[in-house]
Amino acid sequence: MKNDKLITIFIPVYNGEKYLQQTLTSIKKQTYTNIEILLVDDSSCDSSLQIISEYAKDDKRFKIFVKENGGMVANSMNFVMPKINGDYFF
Repeated sequence: MKNDKLITIFIPVYNGEKYLQQTLTSIKKQTYTNIEILLVDDSSCDSSLQIISEYAKDDKRFKIFVKENGGMVANSMNFVMPKINGDYFF
């Protein structure tokens, strides 16, 4: 597949340490590489921020944003909308 269109993947994060490594590793291994992964940490109380920071350190496609807890995924989506650069958004 030709990598000409940028795909943005939005991942809301709140206390997801149990599932984050599996999720992020899966995305990192995708064969389509022209992606940006926008991770919005909603003030997690567990090690979620540490986990996503490790992925972002080694892979510049991962972009981390930390915001005050908004209580709903829609709040994180509204926060990240102006930061999307992709031709497609998931």
